[in-house]
Amino acid sequence: MALLARILGPELFGLLASSQAWYLALLPLSTLGLSSVMSRELGRAPAAAGPVLSVTLALRIGAGLTAGLACIGTGLVMEPDPDAKLLIGLFGLALMGRAVSIWAENAFIALERSEQVLRLEAVFRPLEILLGITALWLGAGVAVIAAVHAFGYWLQAALALVRVRQSVPGVRPRLDRSRARSLTAEGMPILGNLLLAAWILQLPLVAYRHLVGSDDGSLGQLALVIQALVILGTLPLAVGNASL
Repeated sequence: MALLARILGPELFGLLASSQAWYLALLPLSTLGLSSVMSRELGRAPAAAGPVLSVTLALRIGAGLTAGLACIGTGLVMEPDPDAKLLIGLFGLALMGRAVSIWAENAFIALERSEQVLRLEAVFRPLEILLGITALWLGAGVAVIAAVHAFGYWLQAALALVRVRQSVPGVRPRLDRSRARSLTAEGMPILGNLLLAAWILQLPLVAYRHLVGSDDGSLGQLALVIQALVILGTLPLAVGNASL
């Protein structure tokens, strides 16, 4: 974040951050609030891990595609700026891959194998930073940064899916309508909470860009402060999640 802000400057950093904010605001839609539901279902009946994971994978893929296409579509319709359209499109693709990656993370936690999450994150997050810094050093623009982000999550999703299938053989997208309806209904209150929590932090950037404008670089200043707040809140959030 510090390097992006320094190298891109306030205007380009604001453009990148507001495009990313829209994708992060829609990201909870791809989860359907199923993370805690998956843990509870597998805790109640470990033998049913295969069917539960297969159904939730199908739901996540469908929700991820829907949320990703919604992100891309709103960018095409709402954004007059071609650069913003491209950025939102790339983040929409990232959303689709990240939906599966988050599902795998939830699956490992539900299976009580959360060390797998650490191993994946320990590879892909530093890799994304390294590729991003290299791209900046070579003079790449904001679109390449967004493309690196999308590529990283698609690759992580593919590897994570393989590892889940190694832990629970036979897991594949399978839509059992009765179970899908039941799980989705149980996840809705959690989804509402996730959406509101994300919107508190992300929608101000989107609204500021469209209602106030960003030509003077003030959007980049606001984005820097909000992202710093998110980073500072990561440690207590991580500790709280681990405790739960």
